[in-house]
Amino acid sequence: MAESVQFPSGLWNEDEFRVLTAPLQGAFLTLCLRPELGALGAMPVFLGRIALVTAGAERVDVLDNLRRLALVGWIVLDEVEEELFVPRFMEFNGVEKNPNRLRRAITESHAIESAIVAAAVADVLDRLARIDANRAAQRLRRVEAGQRPRARPNIDEEIRHTVYVRHGWACAYCSHQFAPAPTGAPEDEAAGIWLELDHIRPYSLGGDDAAANLRAACSTCNRRRGVDDLDLWADKTGGA
Repeated sequence: MAESVQFPSGLWNEDEFRVLTAPLQGAFLTLCLRPELGALGAMPVFLGRIALVTAGAERVDVLDNLRRLALVGWIVLDEVEEELFVPRFMEFNGVEKNPNRLRRAITESHAIESAIVAAAVADVLDRLARIDANRAAQRLRRVEAGQRPRARPNIDEEIRHTVYVRHGWACAYCSHQFAPAPTGAPEDEAAGIWLELDHIRPYSLGGDDAAANLRAACSTCNRRRGVDDLDLWADKTGGA
């Protein structure tokens, strides 16, 4: 089932949007509602599909509108690689405030082929106060430089659930308790944190995604730990 997209109605209050011509405003809003944008806001340039939902538009009209939107900074367009990115898409949809959607956005960033789009996505991810987003930005900058690192797969949902159950749906470090969730990351909205998976041996240092190498950790502890050695982390916190 397609995920709901928040219509960016607040744009009507922004002078930079109101000065756009009506066709460009319509083109941008239509683009923002495309399901291909996923959680990240990047997609291949499907001129035909966009034209189909734009009254009276031909492919050449769609491309012209995209070019004009790119010129004024509302989108990033790479015509050679046929990819585009809406830099404010995650902001419109509150992706940075939703750990599950942000995780999906980071996963979607692995599919980016365009160095131009990769650079723009990296800039947006770098502005988020999230270690996982910042690491994704670093990887995208290697794509921008023409270096293709190995893609990191998603951790299987069954493994994720197994680790959470093993730790009683609590952080292995600070013991903060979370309510069980059927899928995804359990959240404590009042505390503004969520439960994640922490690699005992960090992925960047050769650790794998097996359940034996994973611990449940709240988002705060997981970010404080970073890629520290587990024993060093235990010393910092008074014991694991």
